[in-house]
Amino acid sequence: MLCASDPNSQPEELRRRGTAKIGLGDFAGAIEDWDLVLQLEPQNAEVLTMRGKGKRELGDFAGAIEDWDLVLQLEPQNAEVLTMRGKGKRELGDFAGAIEDWDLVLQLEPKNAEVLTMRGGGKMELGDFAGAMADLDLVLQLEPKNAIALKIRGLAKMVFCDFAGAIEDWDLALQLEPANAEVLAMRGGAKMVLFDFAGAIEDFDLVLALEPQNAEVLTMRGKAKRELGDFARAIEDLR
Repeated sequence: MLCASDPNSQPEELRRRGTAKIGLGDFAGAIEDWDLVLQLEPQNAEVLTMRGKGKRELGDFAGAIEDWDLVLQLEPQNAEVLTMRGKGKRELGDFAGAIEDWDLVLQLEPKNAEVLTMRGGGKMELGDFAGAMADLDLVLQLEPKNAIALKIRGLAKMVFCDFAGAIEDWDLALQLEPANAEVLAMRGGAKMVLFDFAGAIEDFDLVLALEPQNAEVLTMRGKAKRELGDFARAIEDLR
């Protein structure tokens, strides 16, 4: 029987045991086994990749990135690891670094819709709204029913004051995810800007059926009711 502290344990058996522990949700135990493997085989890219995943599951994004840095020294064109490292950098707020990794992925896989979507979201965070739109347009050419891309592109359109275009994207997103409270709230907000207060109230009603304590949406609904002259019901929402 292998013990985690046994320096003579065979790497392959330790690797398999670590993988089994991941399946049981024992990420810390898996990492202990993979630490032992990497003492014996420090350039084992597969185990470095898995240990990085384990660290990610425990919220140790910096540690995960360190492991994936080592993998990418060994396998610089590993698209899976580049994608994950980009996600890790995003979690740490390093959107520019994440985009650099996703640029490399897209050189290898130019039609990777997931990575295009994430890069578009990263560009939004950095204020590159035109670049985000370009990425999201590509995603939606590849996957017209990509709800995440539709949601983010709608936000980009709002920045360019294309409120009707934003609503069109969110209409499509809500056909796919009719109970998406976030998108319903955003569509309601866009309708407010276009003075469609009745339409905004319909969206806010749907949000509040899902999230009755959503204070921000209650406030917006109250304002829409006030604009329609329904002062008594507006006060109920605004109080």
